[in-house]
Amino acid sequence: MAAKTSIRNVELYEDAFLIAGRRHSISDVRHLRLFRRLLSTHIAVPTEFTKLGQEEHVGLLVTLKSGEEYQFTEQPGWIKSADQRAVKQILDFYSYLARASLTERVEAYLENFRSYGYFYYSGLRFFPDHQTIVDGSTTYNRQNTDFLHSYGCIELRPKELSFIQQAKLKVGSANFTRIDTLTDTDALYVILSEFYGLRWK
Repeated sequence: MAAKTSIRNVELYEDAFLIAGRRHSISDVRHLRLFRRLLSTHIAVPTEFTKLGQEEHVGLLVTLKSGEEYQFTEQPGWIKSADQRAVKQILDFYSYLARASLTERVEAYLENFRSYGYFYYSGLRFFPDHQTIVDGSTTYNRQNTDFLHSYGCIELRPKELSFIQQAKLKVGSANFTRIDTLTDTDALYVILSEFYGLRWK
């Protein structure tokens, strides 16, 4: 279970960081998971909703190779606003860790690929040498799949939909495989760009 920690307990150094006085090196980082959301507050008047303000909610989960996890969150409550300074500090800490640990996190996925022929991500098996992704008994490849990108996920949608899939899509009940991309987002996108030729603006 992740230890909830205040960002105020973090100290940064060139190749290491302290959390509540405990020193960790950059090479200790296994995964980074970042969640961001803008929360808007509205008030109802007789004929419309009036926007009062907007605040950012952020959450960061740092998983170490030892299995330890640290969770940092800042969000507004019922009677208090989010501390925007703390939000910025969490985002800055994420940027620091992401830049410093990117190469090792990418290499960890590729090492699994070299050892087993694939790597796991978001519960799916990725086969970079064949540009395929396997979800259970369903295989998606680069040529016959649309990779629809949005915040936090990539939807794998067949380019040629069956009649049933088309009908479900029209009524909003279609269910396509989605990749949860909040964990190691940067590492995943490096791999998708390098091996699958996928890039988004």
